[in-house]
Amino acid sequence: MDNAASQSNSTPEPDIIEFEPETVPVPDETKPLPPHKFRPRLIARPGKPTPRVVVRGRRKHWSGDIYAQLMDATWPRLVWIFVATFLAINTTYAIAFFALADWWPGEGISHARHGVFLDYFFFSVQTLATIGYGGMSPEGIIANILVTLEAVTGFTFYALMTGLIFTKFSRPTARVTFSERAVINNDLGQRHLILRLINDRGNRIVDAEAALFAMKDDVLPDGTIMRRYYDLTLTRSKVPIMQLSWSLMHLIDEASPLYGETADSLYRKNVEIIVSISGLDESLSSTIHTRYSYMSEEIHFDRSFEGILHRKEDNTLEVHYDKIHDLKS
Repeated sequence: MDNAASQSNSTPEPDIIEFEPETVPVPDETKPLPPHKFRPRLIARPGKPTPRVVVRGRRKHWSGDIYAQLMDATWPRLVWIFVATFLAINTTYAIAFFALADWWPGEGISHARHGVFLDYFFFSVQTLATIGYGGMSPEGIIANILVTLEAVTGFTFYALMTGLIFTKFSRPTARVTFSERAVINNDLGQRHLILRLINDRGNRIVDAEAALFAMKDDVLPDGTIMRRYYDLTLTRSKVPIMQLSWSLMHLIDEASPLYGETADSLYRKNVEIIVSISGLDESLSSTIHTRYSYMSEEIHFDRSFEGILHRKEDNTLEVHYDKIHDLKS
């Protein structure tokens, strides 16, 4: 449900983040605004193009971070990695079995046709998966040692694959939809920044908590630009239960970082409003997190949202999720 109540406001202290000031030109207030274009943002919109970010000088730890990289990989990429690893393991052992039959007399795979690589490859597949049809079997001590090593490799590969898939599949996710636009208006008697969100899962998020921040370019005394975080205090930052919708409101008073800002000034300062939501999903019994952001061109001044909550004559409450993004004309 929509929630609004006042909490104490305090002057926000900005947090400095990493930036390269020499690469960013100082905005010229006397020049006309350039036409709106796709600009880099901290949080990409789902289904929208993501700006290419080039990071230089960062040390890469592929071996130490392989678990995190696999967890962050998309499902198609993860399946491709598993298939490629599976084929690589079987091909490696098949080459070893194939070569063994030529190099060591009395060693090899019985009933495997000499010179037919596919026989050795499919024997490797059967060994890795511990199928054991019995049609082909190792002959000699070296061949049995290779079979033993491949069996251990198979146990390890399938254990890691199963654990990773289960962990990735069971990781809790939020099903929260944010309005594609935010508005700034005086509908509540004072100027507020307002955005709203709905719980698409239809269950309850317990102890839902929200945080709102602004990122903008500040001109330093030496003329360079520093990009900083600013806290945007919410009139209500926490609700005991979020089941339908929630409107987040920030009072724009003298203590607000947005005080006196206009659509033009927000654009010139490259402002991005970031919202973060967390809470306990009652169905999953796990803490969920999600976030969203608004660039200056997605913040509409002196506009209002269409209502999404309607009570019928029989006291039935209708929630129009399809109007979450709509503004009044």
